[in-house]
Amino acid sequence: IISINYSIKLYFYHFIMKVLSENENLLKLLKDFYTVTGQRIGIFDSDFNIIAEYPKLCCDFCECIRENKNGYKACMDSDRALLSEASKGQTVRARCHAGLLEVCAPIKDDMGISGYFMFGQIMLNDDYEKQLSDIENLTKNILSKTDFSKKITSVRTISTDYLSSVENIMTACISYVYLNRMLSVKKKGLWGQINYYIDRNYTNNFSLEDMAKDLDVSVSSICKITKAKSGKTVHQLLNNKRISKAKELLNSSNLNINEISLVVGISDYNYFTKLFKKIVGVTPSDYRKDTLL
Repeated sequence: IISINYSIKLYFYHFIMKVLSENENLLKLLKDFYTVTGQRIGIFDSDFNIIAEYPKLCCDFCECIRENKNGYKACMDSDRALLSEASKGQTVRARCHAGLLEVCAPIKDDMGISGYFMFGQIMLNDDYEKQLSDIENLTKNILSKTDFSKKITSVRTISTDYLSSVENIMTACISYVYLNRMLSVKKKGLWGQINYYIDRNYTNNFSLEDMAKDLDVSVSSICKITKAKSGKTVHQLLNNKRISKAKELLNSSNLNINEISLVVGISDYNYFTKLFKKIVGVTPSDYRKDTLL
């Protein structure tokens, strides 16, 4: 029991460190974006939750608005509205509740949308005075005239051409994030849900009936789409997942083979060894030796 608990703790330590590393890479990308464009930017997951943003603080004008309870709620509602519009699949430009321009673009892959980039809190050079008047009118119930006059100068003003250039750089960042798998993808559709379910539950012993109940579909639907999409059974996909994770642990941890077997959800050491050899072609011991050469 002590060995199992230790193994699980160590495994989740590696998992957490991987997540932190991914977020650090995302933050570095946002910093680079800001360095090149001078534009504050954030990245959201597919459920509209903020993952990372840089710089951390908004401009003084927006921070002043967010200090007000109603202003903060209006900001959050504006973000969600823009993200919802971008969830239709295209880059969107829109004015927030305060009248500032913001841009949001979806990060797409073959399974759907996995997240979003958003930048903004800007004004355009064109028709500046009208924008200024509109913004003052939209925020008059949140900011005093004195605060408005002091803080509005912190809002960045750019040209339309510059805005298009920043959008192009953002598009390049989206491609980089996708190609380097820097953002965990939320899978869509039943086939995606099956893979997601296996990813989350491969360390546990579950039946097809359990999966069907959790996904609210029939067992036959799961079997049919799994066979059609992969040519394999759910059991085979589960075993492939477990062995794939076992290979990672053999490469990156000091856990012994029995501990790794337990961590990936296989309690029978002999069965694990046979399954590993069947899928990989060598025993776990030989695989570890080969990777150390």
